[in-house]
Formats: sequence, structure tokens, C-alpha cells
Amino acid sequence: MTVSFEMEGDVGVVTMDDGKANAASAVTIDELAAVLDRAVQDSGAVVLSGRPGIFSAGFDMKTMKGDDAAARKEMITKGARMAHRLFTFPKPLVIAATGHAFALGTVWLLCADTRIGESGDYKFGLNETAIGEILPAFGYEPALMRLNRDEIMPALVQAKIYDPQGALAAGYLDQLVASGEAKNAAISFASELAKLPGEAYLGNKMAIRGAAAERMAAAIGTVS
Repeated sequence: MTVSFEMEGDVGVVTMDDGKANAASAVTIDELAAVLDRAVQDSGAVVLSGRPGIFSAGFDMKTMKGDDAAARKEMITKGARMAHRLFTFPKPLVIAATGHAFALGTVWLLCADTRIGESGDYKFGLNETAIGEILPAFGYEPALMRLNRDEIMPALVQAKIYDPQGALAAGYLDQLVASGEAKNAAISFASELAKLPGEAYLGNKMAIRGAAAERMAAAIGTVS
């Protein structure tokens, strides 16, 4: 995955684009972490965006289904740490969901402060049950906080997949815009968030997320 960074006023814009599905391997998660380090230093708020047509399809499936258990555990642990980092991000964090989001990509979506998606033929969902996996705490804790109560069973247990309107109603997204407009809309919204007092913003965010964040942190490294 190629991860780029640019400043738009006070907003740091981080864009993931591997030309394909924005799959998250251990190496690409490290790349994203390094770019986020810079974004925290330089920005009043941060936008995390996918490539046109997709935000992220989740973990790299070659590693997930491969025979190297150590590599799989390393990748999952890094993905979990990234979820925790996004959930507790010290600056306002807006995700531009530029298309599909599945599995870890959907978890990262749930961890942001505000999620802006695009209308179109896109799908969102936590498909772990469908692929024979059990959703770990770094996935279900933000889902329990962000999804609407009536959608928790369909989304987390029954592997329901949503279109953009359904994702908005379920709580995966906060806003829908026209195709191709998520990134610009996210930058505009993040620009307003950047004007808020940063210490108060983070303090209030952690006041409502702190307990869930502690449970996420405690479970990191326990999934193989």
C-alpha cells in the first residue's frame, strides 16, 4: 500500500492507495503508522482517505490464509494496534470512505470520529462470521459503541453487508455525499473540527471512549 500525506490548511490528509483493494499487511500498517506520526505533529485535524472506489478491504488475505502463523499474528496485532490508535487518536479524525469497506477496513471506519461515505454501488460490513473468523475485541468494541442497537446482531454475528444508505442507517457512516466527493467533504468538515480547542476535544472523546479503549488494549496480542 502506498500512503501519502499532504496538508490542506490545518488538515493533514492521509491517503491510502495501493491501486487495488488497499489490503492491510504488516508492512503497509507500519507505513500508515509512520505517516500518521507526521500528521499528528503537523495537523489540527486529520482526514484518512481510501482510493477511488474503496476505503479498505481489510487484512491481506494471502497472509491470513497462509501457513506462516507468526506472520499472521504479527499482522493481526499491528491491525489491532492501529484500530486502537484510531479509536484514541489525539486529533479530530475524519474518514473519507471513498468506496467499499470490509473486515479490518470497516473496523477502522468505526474507530474514526466522523465517517463520510459516497453514494454508489459500494458495500460495507464485518464479514468475519461468513469467512469463519471470530471478531476480536478491537473490532467489536468500537462496533458496539458506533452501530445502532438494532443492527448489532445482524452486523456483528450474521455478517450482514450494507449498501451506503444502509451503512448510514446502521451507524457505519455519519454522512453520505455524491460519488467522488467524500474526500473534499471530509477535509471541509475536519477544517471546522481543527478550530476546536484540542485538549478539550481529546478529553471529552476519551471520557466516552476510555473504558472501551482499555478493553481493546487489553485484548491486543491475544488473537492468533
